[in-house]
Amino acid sequence: MPIYDYLAAADDTAAAALLEADLAEAGVPLLSVKGVDPAVDLGGLEAALTGLSADEVGRDPRAAALLTDPAHGGMWMMTLTDRLRDALAAATPSERERAAAAWAAGLLPDGADTSGPAGFTEALADLARTAAARGHRLYCRAVL
Repeated sequence: MPIYDYLAAADDTAAAALLEADLAEAGVPLLSVKGVDPAVDLGGLEAALTGLSADEVGRDPRAAALLTDPAHGGMWMMTLTDRLRDALAAATPSERERAAAAWAAGLLPDGADTSGPAGFTEALADLARTAAARGHRLYCRAVL
């Protein structure tokens, strides 16, 4: 299962340059997780936060757009939308909690523990606030 490193960078060029970097050593704001693929999973969270449909979210050209070649050593860098960054950064804790619950309902079987999606949403919101304060964008590096 790939590891997904969610990070903040100034722009696409800076993010692509981090493809092979030790992100912690480079001091890059970072959230590392397993199993939360931005191309598959984050559209539901963005839709829940913004009220847009999954189709509208998916039409954003930055929705999990590839910055680097996925064939490059089992690593690739993707963009996240500025709309997701801004929605996470601006949402109140209760709004994030509701969005995480709605997102989890679309991902998990009935009765499943939703603390994972809620915790991830809070951690990603922290990263989004850091990115927004610096005028940076959000990215995801996938590592097989």
